[in-house]
Amino acid sequence: MIRRIPPTLRAGTPDLPAMPPWMQVWIIIFLGPILTWAENRIYRVMLTQSADHPLVQIGLHYDPSAVVAACTGFHATADGPGAPATFTIEQLVRAEIVRA
Repeated sequence: MIRRIPPTLRAGTPDLPAMPPWMQVWIIIFLGPILTWAENRIYRVMLTQSADHPLVQIGLHYDPSAVVAACTGFHATADGPGAPATFTIEQLVRAEIVRA
């Protein structure tokens, strides 16, 4: 028997149960510390255990400053048309390395 994929949610259909306002406040207050804890306890441990992974090696040995300097002229200015830039040039260069 082939399992069916559940239908996607339609506009206006809540995908999470409604939360009381007091719970939303607690989540907002403690989200930063929870994410910091997760980064220190989980993310960093995963990276140290996979020290031979190619992306970890690139992060340790590659300095993107030359590419960032070369790409500075292509970055949109704040007074130009469109939305202001969301990411720094270094973030975009690192993302392109990961993508490639």
